[in-house]
Amino acid sequence: MNTTQSNRVDAELVLESVDPMMHLTNDLNDLGLDLDNDIAVIAFLGCVARRFGEAQWILFTGESGCGKTFLRSVIRDCVPKEERIAYEYATEKALLYRAPADGGHLDLSQYVLIGDERKSGKDDHAYLRTLYSEKSLDYSVAKADGTMTLKLKGRPALLETTTDSGISIEDQNRRMILVVDESEQKKEKIVEYKNKVAARSLDIDPDQITEIYQEVQRMLPQVECVQIPYSEGIIPKVQSLSAISRAHDQLLTTTKAIALMRHKKRHIDKKLLICELEDYDLAHYLLSPLHNALVSGVEDQERDMILSIQKKVSAMPMANPKKNRFTTNDIGAWVGLIRGTRDRRIKKAVEAGLLRQVTVGRRGVAHEYELGDVQAILTQVQLFPNSQELRASGYR
Repeated sequence: MNTTQSNRVDAELVLESVDPMMHLTNDLNDLGLDLDNDIAVIAFLGCVARRFGEAQWILFTGESGCGKTFLRSVIRDCVPKEERIAYEYATEKALLYRAPADGGHLDLSQYVLIGDERKSGKDDHAYLRTLYSEKSLDYSVAKADGTMTLKLKGRPALLETTTDSGISIEDQNRRMILVVDESEQKKEKIVEYKNKVAARSLDIDPDQITEIYQEVQRMLPQVECVQIPYSEGIIPKVQSLSAISRAHDQLLTTTKAIALMRHKKRHIDKKLLICELEDYDLAHYLLSPLHNALVSGVEDQERDMILSIQKKVSAMPMANPKKNRFTTNDIGAWVGLIRGTRDRRIKKAVEAGLLRQVTVGRRGVAHEYELGDVQAILTQVQLFPNSQELRASGYR
């Protein structure tokens, strides 16, 4: 049996297993993503969603050196090679010129765009926004003898990374923004994993695992309709958020993608796939951190920084002057962030009320801060009902 046939057999075993999602989780751990496992699963599902026309645009964000590019590369390698397109921001219109010159459409619906590092202050080109929203585009370009219309159709998936925290609201609304773990433990694990790869001492072959998931994606059916029978009960508990529609769409899409991965155990007839409540249960769990950040206005990055500061301050004796006031340098030493990242996080924490600035720094005088009303701000508020609540309301 050749390698391709072997991978196909293994992929079939994944899809026929008791739960393919458990296989995926375990295999992503083996690929060195254990501390970023949940967001890796979300990203994988965002790519899978192209099989029913709802491909997601994934943006991994975090400080430099936290493993964003490695994470993107692993998910990229799980995508069939013939369905990947490198997308470079320096030549972003190159995607347009892949369209046939004879006026025919270029169908991107089953492709995954692999973006490079998103530049600071960079906004999407207008044609990309149109393609995401409308899933089709006619773009006229000038020629010496008149004009030529380039036509794209279908919304591709997109994987990209950034350290920039200033993404425009228009671009945010077209992305699932996934915060990468930035802990010291994570950085140690990255080094440990790379050393094992270099020494060829891993218990598994990373290439073999990613090739199996390429086959898994090739085997997924392209369904025309995915039904969520209990969707009328998925009503947001907080209605005032501007991003509520985006969060709701992402929750529904992730539920559908999970059902597609489990399609061997689901009812599927005439290209209609029906989701079960356990599909929603997993989607709700995976996306809850993103939704909590929407409700509180605090991203996981700022949340983790504040909790680290709070833990450090709480452990100090009452007589320690830093128990009530601490400096920018104190925060840097306690949290372990590089200067630029630290300063951006502090600014956002002040805006959210997690920190209060009590002394404005100047020559010879340091910036000083104190903790704000952390408990009230960080209290977890569930944005959408969980599966138990849906069952209690009569949904099955």
